[in-house]
Amino acid sequence: MTREKEQPSFPLIFLAFDEAHPLTSVVASEDGSRYSNFSLLRRVLRLMHGSPIFSFFMSTTGKISQFTPAPNVDVSTRIMEDQCYVIPPFVALGFDQLMEGHQVLDGSHTLDEIARDEFMVQFGRPL
Repeated sequence: MTREKEQPSFPLIFLAFDEAHPLTSVVASEDGSRYSNFSLLRRVLRLMHGSPIFSFFMSTTGKISQFTPAPNVDVSTRIMEDQCYVIPPFVALGFDQLMEGHQVLDGSHTLDEIARDEFMVQFGRPL
């Protein structure tokens, strides 16, 4: 008798693609279909559905429409036909959400203290 391994309920692997906008360049194949490296990567990630993997696609210079185009112009037939959906992107994220409660400018810290990594890592985006 074999036991099935239980899948963890949280991701064990995080894949981060920084400055991912070049992946979204659409090209036409010889048969006339359109694809991008982003759409191919999305397909591979979809095949791993159920695996403890979470992926991030980040870009500072790209456009939102590159990563989440309208369904009628998406290169994925499954999305165009409402068989799959794309999670809406997280946009307009602020900076220093973790700073709440810290009094940096109250005069209790020296410039040397606040310039140290140990101090600065308390702030920023909680990724």
